[in-house]
Amino acid sequence: MGDVVLKCEHLHKNFGKKEILKDVSLELEKGDILGFIGPNGAGKTTTIKLILGLQSITSGTVKINGIDVKSINEGSIFDNVAYVPQHPHMFNAKLRDNLTLFSEDISEEELFEILKFVELSKWANRESLELMLSNDAIKLSGGEAKRIALARALLRKTDILFLDEFSSGIDLETLSKIENRLLQTSKLIIYITHVDTDRINQQFDEIIDLNEYIDL
Repeated sequence: MGDVVLKCEHLHKNFGKKEILKDVSLELEKGDILGFIGPNGAGKTTTIKLILGLQSITSGTVKINGIDVKSINEGSIFDNVAYVPQHPHMFNAKLRDNLTLFSEDISEEELFEILKFVELSKWANRESLELMLSNDAIKLSGGEAKRIALARALLRKTDILFLDEFSSGIDLETLSKIENRLLQTSKLIIYITHVDTDRINQQFDEIIDLNEYIDL
């Protein structure tokens, strides 16, 4: 058995007198692929915030690498977790800086490799790294912005990767190539989606249907 990197025990979340999340328990290791599925409004975002310690838990515990998130400050949580949001933010800066978050510790070779990993090989060169994302030099589609955000997250080399509705805006061929590469990593990947449930059922180790845990 491998190292448990994320453990949730009997999570409950109430808003006022209404219980919206009921008795969620998980124990996940490096290399596991977990799918959170459910329609919009099913509590996927709430569950992410609970696991990341960004929202208080009514009852239950969440541990990352054996440490209760209640005892970890927000900055330290993100030392262990990378999150690709549904609508990623791009900085008014060069592509290079959007990937590295202005760190000087990442080599150009690493940037080229990660751009190829996320199917953005057309920008895996020194000239493209210097282009500004804030002007017409690079006109990003929604899918390209998500792939840049994924590249940014992977460069952080965390144990846990959250992907929130990542498939939206990315064509199936490109998505399949990226997902197949992700499946080869040693990360714990948590994939949040309300679509493509038949496809992810075939790829993931475990599926959590939030309809079984929520009360809307």
